Order: sequence, then structure tokens, then C-alpha cells
Amino acid sequence: MIACKESLATHYSTIDPDMVTSGYVNYYFMNGSLHSSEYYENRILERKKVYHKNGKKSYTERRTMEEIGSAGMIDGYNVPLYVFPLQLVAAWDTTGQKIAKDGNGLVMETDTNGNLICLKKMKKVGVYTITTEIKGFYHNGNFMFQKNGDNIAYAAKESGDTVTNNGNGFFISHFSNDSLFAQFSYRNGVISNNVQFYYPNGQKQNAVELPEGKFEYYYENGKTRLSGEWLKGNKYGEWNWYNKKGELIERKIYTQFDLFRDRKF
Repeated sequence: MIACKESLATHYSTIDPDMVTSGYVNYYFMNGSLHSSEYYENRILERKKVYHKNGKKSYTERRTMEEIGSAGMIDGYNVPLYVFPLQLVAAWDTTGQKIAKDGNGLVMETDTNGNLICLKKMKKVGVYTITTEIKGFYHNGNFMFQKNGDNIAYAAKESGDTVTNNGNGFFISHFSNDSLFAQFSYRNGVISNNVQFYYPNGQKQNAVELPEGKFEYYYENGKTRLSGEWLKGNKYGEWNWYNKKGELIERKIYTQFDLFRDRKF
């Protein structure tokens, strides 16, 4: 997925995406207009459409099947090895002009008022679409941050004061009502320590310890929605899903490499 998470405090979903196994999940701008539509099959995101505030398409993504080599010989037959990456199909600016195709070009996203909040440079490398640069902007148009690849380079407050320079410092983002949206720190361009996101009402949305540690995701009423642990960038151990009443509804056990057990309650 290529959403510009650091700057997207602008939309919501009426459906909990963690509870959808197959079907559509729609997200809306705060004014109620459609922001994006995602289609899942067996909890896997298969395709996605994102829209600008004026209703024109921003970008589309689709999961594809790509052969990358051989898995070996079985009964004298060569068995191909496949991967299933989510690919950028195309992107458009707010006027409808195409600015990306087949994984190469630019992707831009706008807020509820149509202001640019995210600009990404995309590149097709092998079978994957990668992001080479991201620039985020505040709702007033001021520069928020720049990422080169996965590493942060610069970040600034809404006032324009620099808080991260050459990959070191901290980052704080706010909703348009000035309530806190996110806060975390950077070291050598990489997010370090505890990362926290908040709802517009001030309630904590999630907390993550990076690069390894606990993950907590909350409902807006403060009850835990999802809890688990990261190990070397992957889900590890016991992950629990809860409903809004705080009742356990699903538990998944992960090894270091894959899902080991899935149990619904």
C-alpha cells in the first residue's frame, strides 16, 4: 500500500477492516465524500482505488501474480516460484491528467479541502513498485516531512521550524483541529522507540515499539482492538482481536516466519 500515512489524518471507515474477510471496505473524507475503496479476499487486499476530494481518481492498485524463478523440480517437472505484489496501476492529478502508469511516476493525495498533503515518486523495480521519495505537507501547505526510500530525511513543525535534520530528531503531527495525531522520533533516518497515533478526540489509537516490541491498537472508546508483538519487523507470537465491548473474537499465533494457528471465538 502506498498511502501517505504520516499526513493522512483526513479520512475514516464505517467498517472495521480487521473484521472483513472478503468484500469491500470504503473510506470517506471527513465531509462524507468517498476517499478510497479497498477489496479483500480472505483478508488479503486485492485492489484499491483512491480519489481526490473533487471525485476524480487519485490512484489505483492491484495485486498481481509474478513469476520470479523456480521452486525446484518435482516428479521431473520444473515448478515456478510466484510472488503476489500489490502494484501501482495508474495515478492522476486533480485535473485528471495521468501522472503515473505501470508503477512509474508520481502519486498525489489531497485533503478534504483539496489541498496537497502527499506527493510520492514511484518506480517499478523488477516485479515490485517501490517508493523512492515521499513529501508530506500540512493542511496550510507548509512542508511536513521528506522520506528518501524508507528513511526520513527532514521534518518540520506546521510553523516551519525544523525538528528532524539529516535523519535525526522527532516528528509530531496534528489534526486540522490542532489535536495530536502522531508522535515518534528518528535516529539515522529510521523510526526509533515508541510510536503513538491518536483519534481526533484525544484518545490513543495505537502504540508501537520499534523496531521490536509490543503493538496495541485501540477503539475510539479506549478499549483494546488488537494486541500483539513485533520481532524483526514481523508479527510474532500471540495476536488477539477484540470487539468494541472488549471481548476476544480471534487469536492468531505467528512463528518468526508465518502464521501457525488461527482460532475464532
